[in-house]
Amino acid sequence: MTARCLTRLPALLLRYAAAVPSGTTAAATAACAAVGTQQRAASTLSSVIAHEAGKTNLQGYLPHAFIVNNVQVEGPILCLPDTWLLWDVQTFADINPQTLAILDLLDPPPEVLVVGCGAKMQPLPQQLNDYLRARNIAVESLDTRNALSYFNFMNDEGRMVVGALLPAGVGAAPSSDSS
Repeated sequence: MTARCLTRLPALLLRYAAAVPSGTTAAATAACAAVGTQQRAASTLSSVIAHEAGKTNLQGYLPHAFIVNNVQVEGPILCLPDTWLLWDVQTFADINPQTLAILDLLDPPPEVLVVGCGAKMQPLPQQLNDYLRARNIAVESLDTRNALSYFNFMNDEGRMVVGALLPAGVGAAPSSDSS
């Protein structure tokens, strides 16, 4: 949709240039120059959008949210190479084979599961390691800040990666607000 809107922009500018009275040559020349510039910019932007279409990009994080593809998302998320989902877990202890059941539905199956543990890295329970090993899924358990970078790196390489991410504020020491 965005690409189509951008490619219509030059047509709108051409209509504007045609509506300029004939005595205003400078305005018409400026409008035509703007059309050429806008057309090149729209063409370039369209190609970037087409190239990046559908790719999950983790752009940042807040204590209780993530910024995914220019959208602030509150709470834990599951990220696939081309989409993301809200994830119904609250703490690291909630992560288990049942909360990761979506991994069994993916075709092709993921090569790597990146677990963002929250404020600090934690080892995964043995039951979860066994579950992932039985499915030939490698796992990286990292603090959330590093998990975002690792997910983006693997996704940019075109690898089948899944990110199971808790917000960075999970597991952080509570703030000592003495008011």
